[in-house]
Amino acid sequence: VIALVPFLNMEGTYSAQIFTKQAVDVIKGHPYADKPLFLYFANQVVHTPYQAPEKYIRACAGVGDTKRRMHCAMSKVCDDNLQDVVEALQDIGQWNNTVFLFMTDNGGQTSSGGSNWPLRGGKLTVYEGGVRGLAFIHGPSVGIPQGTSTDALIHTVDWLPTLVTGIAGKPLQHPPPNSTDAKGSSLVPVDGHNVLSELTGGDRIREEVLLQF
Repeated sequence: VIALVPFLNMEGTYSAQIFTKQAVDVIKGHPYADKPLFLYFANQVVHTPYQAPEKYIRACAGVGDTKRRMHCAMSKVCDDNLQDVVEALQDIGQWNNTVFLFMTDNGGQTSSGGSNWPLRGGKLTVYEGGVRGLAFIHGPSVGIPQGTSTDALIHTVDWLPTLVTGIAGKPLQHPPPNSTDAKGSSLVPVDGHNVLSELTGGDRIREEVLLQF
């Protein structure tokens, strides 16, 4: 159990870097011999408020549009954050024992410097520019040849059963609606599908996804 404590005396520190440091500390302090680690790290960039440390803005000085320049700077912050996490895993010898999933939750906000070209639309729309995103997954245990890509139809909710059932080999319970577990907590069916076969070049699982706006 990780104690939740407030961050104090952080005036002038970029918040995305605070969260990255916390993620690195969790990685380096976990007792891997006793139990595996699941870390959900929601990187704060690129997102509102559109701000970045000055050195990253200077590195994007060649970008003429001010909104695009800030988007560029925040993207560089994101790259460095991910590098810190990967290097932390490498430093303690856990990188090759890790399933690493990186994904976006929606398309870029075009009114704030994001670009989803050649897709139409962006965040807050149901056009492909708003709902079609990129992701990558890495890990020796995944069984996906390095460099493999797919244009399969995959929904965010598919990652849970793919990671738990497809990769870890653990069953996921699908109790009927209104059922309860032994402690009386309400249970709901799992909406996602195990799409590991699609990622490894096998059969397609999905033919449609639900879009609600």
